Amino acid sequence: MKEDNKIYIGEIPDDFDDDMLPYFAENFFEDFAPQIIKRGENYYNNGNVINCIKTGEDYYYAKVSGSYDNFYEVSVYTDDDVIMDYECTCPCDYPCKHIYATLLAIDNHEYITKELKPYIHEEKVTMKELIEKIPASELKNYLMKIPSYKKLKLNLKQLEEHFIEYLPKQTYEYYYNNLYNASILQSNFKSLLKDYLIKIKRYIEIKDYNESFKIIKSIVTSINDAGYLNYEESIINLMLKIGVYMRTIYRKCNNDLKEKIDKWFKELADNNFYEHIYLEDIVQSI
Repeated sequence: MKEDNKIYIGEIPDDFDDDMLPYFAENFFEDFAPQIIKRGENYYNNGNVINCIKTGEDYYYAKVSGSYDNFYEVSVYTDDDVIMDYECTCPCDYPCKHIYATLLAIDNHEYITKELKPYIHEEKVTMKELIEKIPASELKNYLMKIPSYKKLKLNLKQLEEHFIEYLPKQTYEYYYNNLYNASILQSNFKSLLKDYLIKIKRYIEIKDYNESFKIIKSIVTSINDAGYLNYEESIINLMLKIGVYMRTIYRKCNNDLKEKIDKWFKELADNNFYEHIYLEDIVQSI
């Protein structure tokens, strides 16, 4: 049991004031086994709830550090401040300590409120649809270069990466919104960014400089708008790669795209993006 109007764990006295209960306890207190309650309380007290964010009126997201330097993602869904459901990415088949620690953080208002951008679905094709779009000669040349033992493992992702020119083009909002939300939630950010960088490289290789620039612009703008452009150490390495790609694009693209890039550079300057010295260095080097 915790005093001073905080969280009460274990047996509740008959004369206990219901107003002092955590707001989730009335409906969910019995969902957790006693040992889970204890472990969850320890996780909360030890600061294992790394990042707790409230988005909109009915959704909480938290990142909770685990036992072996790993992290689990907890989602909590509410309706009029009443918790309706929750889930965790850990392998437990029952309400776990990560969820309980997150509920304690929410009850103590230890979260920040952030608005997310609307989720935009990716325009996709099936493997059959993609293969039908690829000229037979190109597909044959590609398959001939793959060792026979690897052909059995051929999947849609490999084909998409190699034959990216035959895939539907995604909108700027798709790239921007998804990366912005990943930046805010710090969920799937690195893998999403890695995927974006692969696409930039492939579009440059097939000389689709408009598409590669679109993705670069969405990366820089979304990370800045999420507040991480100047405060995330990993952004330094990211900017070095973007600098190489931007110099290639600017050197090889047509005049119409050069004008778009110049206009964007001016917007960066007008909005003080150049507070990030590596971004400023990219522009000056071009």
